[in-house]
Amino acid sequence: MIARLALEYRNWQIHRRITQSGLTGRHVEFEGLKIYLYSKEFGRPPLFFLHGFLDSCRTFRRLFLPLQDHFDLYAFDIPGFGRSRMPAVRELWRLDSMARITGRFMMHLLRDRKARMGDSGKAQMLTHSMGGLVALHAFFDLEDYGVQ
Repeated sequence: MIARLALEYRNWQIHRRITQSGLTGRHVEFEGLKIYLYSKEFGRPPLFFLHGFLDSCRTFRRLFLPLQDHFDLYAFDIPGFGRSRMPAVRELWRLDSMARITGRFMMHLLRDRKARMGDSGKAQMLTHSMGGLVALHAFFDLEDYGVQ
C-alpha cells in the first residue's frame, strides 16, 4: 500500500513538472478509446514521442523543455499503457492493432492541427524501444492507405 502511494506521488510530481514546462495534459476520446496526450503548439513542425513497452510518454519528460523551442510536441500513451486505458477488446492490444490505432490517432491530431493552424511542416517521431516498432508498423499501415 505504501509503495503504491509513493508511486502515485512520484507520478503526480512528474505530471506537475511536465505541465509547469508548458505542456498541457488531457484525455482525448478517439475511436472509443481514451488516450492520454501531452501537447504544446506554436506552429512549429510537429514532433511525436512514442514510448517503449511497459512505459508511458512521461519517459521523455527531460526532452520536452529543450525541444519545445524547435517543435510542437505531442506525447501520448499508447492504448493500454500509462494513463491510456486498455481497449475493451483485448485483441486490440496486439502490436499490429496498436500500430493501426497509433497511426490513425497521429493522423487525427495532424488533421485537427491543419484545420486550426494550417500546414506547418512534416511530422517527425522520436521513439524508444517498442515505440519504434509501433511507429514502423504504423508507417507501413498508413502507407498502404496512401499516406506519406
